[in-house]
Amino acid sequence: MRNILKIIKISRSLYHLVAVLALLILAGAFFELVVPILSKFIVDEIVAKLKGTGGDLNRLIFLIALTFGLSVLGIILSALSERLGDHFGGRLRKFLTEKFYNKVLTLPQSYFDSEVSGKIVNQLNRGITTIQDFINTATNFILPIFLQTILTIIILAHYNMPVAFFTFLLFPVYLAISYYSAKKWGVEEVRKNKIEDSTRGRIQEVIGNMKLVKSFTAEEKEYDIVSQNLTDINEIYARQSQAFHFYDFLRNFSLVMVLTIVNIIVFINAFQGRMTLGEMVLILQLINQARRPLFAMSFILEQVQRADSGSQEFFELISLPSVEQYRAPKKVPRLNQPTIEFRRVSFKYDRSVE
Repeated sequence: MRNILKIIKISRSLYHLVAVLALLILAGAFFELVVPILSKFIVDEIVAKLKGTGGDLNRLIFLIALTFGLSVLGIILSALSERLGDHFGGRLRKFLTEKFYNKVLTLPQSYFDSEVSGKIVNQLNRGITTIQDFINTATNFILPIFLQTILTIIILAHYNMPVAFFTFLLFPVYLAISYYSAKKWGVEEVRKNKIEDSTRGRIQEVIGNMKLVKSFTAEEKEYDIVSQNLTDINEIYARQSQAFHFYDFLRNFSLVMVLTIVNIIVFINAFQGRMTLGEMVLILQLINQARRPLFAMSFILEQVQRADSGSQEFFELISLPSVEQYRAPKKVPRLNQPTIEFRRVSFKYDRSVE
């Protein structure tokens, strides 16, 4: 989580965009919960008319029109938030690339002598991609998910406390399983990233120095190195896949179990007349909508872990000390009759013995 805090900190200049985007998303999430509530009143009006105990056509038409209007407004807010999200993504990508590139330009030559250029570029691409994915996830999912979850539990508790309890219980269980799944994935991801950086960097260096490789007849050696690295990557990915699908089975099984219990409670109450058909429709719609926050929470944890592991090398490079300030104003004095003289000049490689 340390890198996540760094991501949030370095994005401070874009907070105003995040605030506007969050308001649009929260409004959209609110309208998504209003529509099921209106469906409850629509069904109750129809049932009352069928039973001959009431029902008003004008009220029914008004509720249908209101549902339509709020649905259209939700679509408009969604389109606006997605457009602003694209703008925010472009600004963030530009900001991170400039920050990374500015740091690279201020590093000493000794750093580049010991690092492969392809590895540096791969760290840039992965770091920016994982950070951008996390920020987009935070703005598009985290805020509306918490709002939807709280409002859903409150509404369910108003109509049926046992249903609200089992629905609430589903969230910590689902989150705990998703957390362990993402944690195991992230540990392996750090190892895989290091091998991928080395592999891609080596391929780029070999292609850029192909004459040298061929002059030493090192083609087979270079091929074997890359092939072995790719084998190691696949082995790591196989372990990730196995762990992910195991925990995914546990998630889905817990979801099916809890939803089955909830459905039994709802159907029995409706059958025995302790719950109206409108209330039953409302609860079933809310339960169905509760799946979206659950799946989103799993996705968020995955994105958090990917960002934390994928941006590790990005922040390691950003934290390196700069030795040059290429933008600093330089005053070059004019020399009259300059001369060049060498005294006590020597040369040696690093780690060499004099």
